Amino acid sequence: MSPDFTLAVFAKAPIPGRVKTRLCPPLTAAQAARLHVAFVRDTVRKVALHAPNSGGASRPILYHSGDPAGLHGPLADLPPVAWAPQGEGDLGARMARVPAPCLILGTDSPHLPAARLRQAVDALRESDVVLGPADDGGYYLIGLRAPQPALFDGIAWSTSQVLAQTLARAETLGLRVAVLPPYYDIDTPTDLRRLRTDLAAGVVAGCPDTCAVLEMLAAVQLF
Repeated sequence: MSPDFTLAVFAKAPIPGRVKTRLCPPLTAAQAARLHVAFVRDTVRKVALHAPNSGGASRPILYHSGDPAGLHGPLADLPPVAWAPQGEGDLGARMARVPAPCLILGTDSPHLPAARLRQAVDALRESDVVLGPADDGGYYLIGLRAPQPALFDGIAWSTSQVLAQTLARAETLGLRVAVLPPYYDIDTPTDLRRLRTDLAAGVVAGCPDTCAVLEMLAAVQLF
């Protein structure tokens, strides 16, 4: 794999009322924003620590939307990553700008095992595209061996059809696709309760900041 391989994290600015809104209620907008920051921290830490051990994946980059100032302080103590704006357009247009070869992931799965990143990098040695299906019909990760801007055309973003439409688009383009095991995003109160249960059972780990916020929410009996 190229030494210029990019590990990209897409993150929103932590503005109350604009992030994790489907968790409100029971969370307040401020609590949801605090949880979002924890998700970003856990994801960035995982990507930054994984980069030196991922077979050439040497460029961890945080792609931010909106004013990134609200993330500078919360991320200051983490391993350093580069910063870049996502730019204009829909999600597909923004992801298409990430230099390939690359892996792109959001921050809705802070509990994603780091081994899944290595699995995705390895899959791209033999495939044009790698996808990590999310339980909600989207995907928690996409990887590209080479630029594929047409792959993102005609996708109904933020719907349950994203994965199916992307797979169909890849087939139309004649691309070889590797599909990783499914995983779940944290978008709703039900998802958050599932995460808390899995953490307590030791089924998932590796998201200390998220755990800390969940403990705070439990202390005020929100979950």
